[in-house]
Amino acid sequence: MLTRRAFAALSACACIAPATAVAQANPGGKWVCPPCGCDHDGKVFDAPGTCPAPGCGMELVPQPEQTPAPAPSAPR
Repeated sequence: MLTRRAFAALSACACIAPATAVAQANPGGKWVCPPCGCDHDGKVFDAPGTCPAPGCGMELVPQPEQTPAPAPSAPR
């Protein structure tokens, strides 16, 4: 049976591990505020964290890689 202390320690690790994995999955990448209706929707940040907009506070997410659009083909 888990003690309260052991349960708390395991719970803390479960919360920290996903954030660490996301940070490692986007080394040197950019981070954005996910759309929530605040002023910072889509604003790009250099590091992970929380959105600084008043009333938001959502976790920043890795910015998706931009794939170049295919060049338009010449008319025939």
